[in-house]
Amino acid sequence: MSANVLTQPRSLYWAPALYASLLVAFTLTAWASLSGVTRAFERELIQLAYSPETAHGWTRIAVREVCLDLTALGGFPLGVLVLCSATAILSLRGEQRLLSFLLASTLSAWGLSLLLKLVFERGRPQVVEHLDVTYTSSFPSAHATVATALYLGLGVGLHQRVTRPALARLLLALGTATTLLVGVSRVVLGVHWPGDVVAGWCVGACCVVVAARLILTPPFTYPHEAYP
Repeated sequence: MSANVLTQPRSLYWAPALYASLLVAFTLTAWASLSGVTRAFERELIQLAYSPETAHGWTRIAVREVCLDLTALGGFPLGVLVLCSATAILSLRGEQRLLSFLLASTLSAWGLSLLLKLVFERGRPQVVEHLDVTYTSSFPSAHATVATALYLGLGVGLHQRVTRPALARLLLALGTATTLLVGVSRVVLGVHWPGDVVAGWCVGACCVVVAARLILTPPFTYPHEAYP
C-alpha cells in the first residue's frame, strides 16, 4: 500500500461535543422561534431581501432566479439525483462504508424534518410575497435539513477519505458553503423564518455527526486506494 493512501479515517474525537452543542442550539432556536421572542428580528431579516434596491425590476428577477436555483439543491428532485449519483459512484468504487454513512445521514435527516414539521406545525411567514411554492409547515426547514445532511455529509465523508489535507479541507468547505447558501435562499424567497433554517442546519448537522461517529469511527481500514 502506498504511503499516500489513507487507510485509517481522520479522528472524530470532536463528535460528541459537537453533537451536544447542536442539540443545545436546536433547543434554543426552537424555544426562541416558537415562543415569539425573535419574531420581530426574524421579520426584519426577511424584509432585508425586499429593500428598495432588490424589491423591483430586473434586480428582483435576478435574485429570485439565483435563489430558486440554489434552493433546488435542497429540494426533492435534485436532492434525489445527487444522492443517487453519489450512491452509484461510491458503489462502483467499493466505498460501502462511505455510502452507508451518506445514506444514513441523508435519509435520517429527511425523516426527522418531516416528523418535526408535524410536531411543531409552525406557520409560514406572511411578511413578503412567497417566491417559491410550499406544501408543508415551516419549522424546521426541510431544504436546510436535507442539504446539510447531503452536502455537508459529502464534504465530511470525502474529508475522511482523501489523502491531501488541502483537498480535504476544500471539499469540506464546499459542502459547508452549499449548505449555507441553500438555507439563506429559503429566507430570501420569503418562505421560511430564519429560525426555521437555523433549526434545519442543526438537525441536519446532528444527523451527519451521529452517522459519522457510528459508521466512520475506527477500528477499520479502507478496502481500496484513497482518492488523490
